[in-house]
Amino acid sequence: MKPKFPKYIVTDLDSIVKRLGPIISRLEIEFLDFKEFFQSELFRNSSGFLNVIFYLTVSDLKKTQKEIHQQFQRNPLILSRFILNENLDYVHSEDLKIEEELIFSVLPESSSDMVFNKTFLNAFTQLQMITDQFDLQHKVNTTKYEISKLTRVGISLADEKDINKLLREIIFSAREIAIADSGSLYLVEKDELGLVRNLRFKISSMDIDTEEFLLPINKSSVAGYVAATGKILNIPDVYNLPEDSEYKFNRNFDVLSNYHTKSMLVVPMKNHRNEVVGVIQLINKKRNFNQKLTLEQMRGNDVFPFDDYSAQLVMGVAGQAAVAIQNNHLLQEIEALFEGFVTASVNAIESRDPTTSGHSFRVAVLTVGLAETVDLIREGKYKNTKFSKEQIKEIRYASLLHDFGKVGVPRKGFGQIQEAGRL
Repeated sequence: MKPKFPKYIVTDLDSIVKRLGPIISRLEIEFLDFKEFFQSELFRNSSGFLNVIFYLTVSDLKKTQKEIHQQFQRNPLILSRFILNENLDYVHSEDLKIEEELIFSVLPESSSDMVFNKTFLNAFTQLQMITDQFDLQHKVNTTKYEISKLTRVGISLADEKDINKLLREIIFSAREIAIADSGSLYLVEKDELGLVRNLRFKISSMDIDTEEFLLPINKSSVAGYVAATGKILNIPDVYNLPEDSEYKFNRNFDVLSNYHTKSMLVVPMKNHRNEVVGVIQLINKKRNFNQKLTLEQMRGNDVFPFDDYSAQLVMGVAGQAAVAIQNNHLLQEIEALFEGFVTASVNAIESRDPTTSGHSFRVAVLTVGLAETVDLIREGKYKNTKFSKEQIKEIRYASLLHDFGKVGVPRKGFGQIQEAGRL
């Protein structure tokens, strides 16, 4: 396994390789000459820090310092120190363009092997402390960012009332936080007897025309397994599942959508009673969320396994998603109850006066139609008058209940009104 921060010694003196034997294997150091350092693609474009010690004479440094500076500018992730092959009475030269703080030590080639090893070991230790500090700061910043992102996700999910928009927001948030190329979402569905038997596929992040379908909750499918057990599945490669695996990957999806699924993270959404209410399925972790993967890249090295940290973050999203979905269902039930109350009230109003039967419904249709027409106006006096879906709904309820006061009028009162009308 390669070290987290690779270590290199760049020198044209082959003799020191043997002298540094005690620390080479211990620190996993690689040796390069200057030609390799200048030409290697690794030093032009790396994804992490590179710890590099240069060992050379001052005259050689003066000859190569311009090229070294150019390499540093191309890749700011190169952290370096210079050990000069000069006598101990060396004084820093004004001709050197290398910053003085990068000169770690003066070490003549005639020094003992023990001094050689200690000097290089101390130089790498100093670089390691710097890289560890950078790495720690990066982790702190990343953690802060992820926490703020989870907070924003929670607020966003709590505010969304439209179930379809809510599901899209859930799958997008999970993909973004785990850096997944695609994903899908399933909701647990009860049968006529109220028993939980199936998952219903609700949405995919891919632009494919896929209708909803039912998936049995059992251990034969990936999503079904997670719904049945309530456990997370983190699969590095779905095409290389263990032979004794209880679940199988359905390859038909890849064939029909011209896609290649590799890594997969499948997470249950659980409510406050620890019941699974749905499943989030994320596919193909990548390096950059905005990166568009080609089929060739999906089959190559541009797709990575999901790490445990990503799984924990998605669990956080899944928990918030479960609460949001349950709240949405409760809201729908409340609205259904209120709709029933309004309908019963209107029927009660209509029954009080048969001569105006249907009046409340006609007023509602006309008023809502008028509001929707005004909403479409793009010019003139009412061009800035707009109605949201919630406002249209409120207008409808107000129209239906505008004669609610009739409920308090005695039935014989309606007869007197009708008699007066005939006169």
